[in-house]
Amino acid sequence: MAAPSAGSWSTFKHKELMAADRGRRILGVCGMHPHHQETLKKNRVVLAKQLLLSELLEHLLEKDIITLEMRELIQAKVGSFSQNVELLNLLPKRGPQAFDAFCEALRETKQGHLEDMLLTTLSGLQHVLPPLSCDYDLSLPFPVCESCPLHKKVRLSTEIESCSVTQAGMQW
Repeated sequence: MAAPSAGSWSTFKHKELMAADRGRRILGVCGMHPHHQETLKKNRVVLAKQLLLSELLEHLLEKDIITLEMRELIQAKVGSFSQNVELLNLLPKRGPQAFDAFCEALRETKQGHLEDMLLTTLSGLQHVLPPLSCDYDLSLPFPVCESCPLHKKVRLSTEIESCSVTQAGMQW
């Protein structure tokens, strides 16, 4: 088998990078809004205790928020609290429309008090929380920071520069 030429290697790397970028864009589009995630997090215990899932899961399935496999995974958990926790773990990964569909499903299943609680929390977050500070470009389609925060990078590079090696050993 012949070794790949320099041209074919760069073509391979280009395709690999394009596939990775496409994956990042898909995840960026599919992620739930941070305010929605925070709203679910702040109300997690109440939701885990009070959600009534039987009909709710059918509404979420109908709205394509969960799949049949996800419903089975949720229902396989023992006890309503564990089932509710499983749903709450899945929801933030189910796209930007998942929160609104979840609220609508709560209303349709006569759990409007939980929807009201979520919307009250969301309203407070939107008026109180400043925009999230991040070390990535918000104009990019996939806003995920995979690197260390800037202050950690600086500290790390300072530590490396202050380390010197002598014949006797390392000195700090």
